[in-house]
Amino acid sequence: MKRVKNLPLLSPGMLPLNKSEPGEQPIGTNGLSRSAACSDVRMTTELEFLLISDFNLSNLAALLSKDEESPMIRAATAPFGQVMQVLLESGSQFWSKGIQGVVVWTSPESVSPGYKRLLQSEEAEPEQLMHEVDEFCNAIKAIPGHVKHVLSQPGW
Repeated sequence: MKRVKNLPLLSPGMLPLNKSEPGEQPIGTNGLSRSAACSDVRMTTELEFLLISDFNLSNLAALLSKDEESPMIRAATAPFGQVMQVLLESGSQFWSKGIQGVVVWTSPESVSPGYKRLLQSEEAEPEQLMHEVDEFCNAIKAIPGHVKHVLSQPGW
């Protein structure tokens, strides 16, 4: 990394705490300390997210909830391995009016028994595979309307 005038080396995302010399402003802070520079950001509304997966996302939920950068996210997890059950049960406690976003993170074999059979070198009918994918897509579409942010893992 390059030094700019007499500023200390900065790692990505790190802001200097003070001005380096009278009249000079550290890059990215407008002359404010990190806490002052971020104070306006901290006043933003928190977003409540539900994390749904076929594996344990508790660590991710904890990391997201501890991050004080904007946007502030408070994450809760649905029981792992219960993807379709949670998606299809729009009246459950998981879909409270406070939930503003959802992350659905799955592996294809967890939502498609036919695909799981293929991975085990068994046969599966293409029509059945398409039907299972359609069911999963319909479950995503059925997420309650008050949930404004829907993120689905794009790996498959």
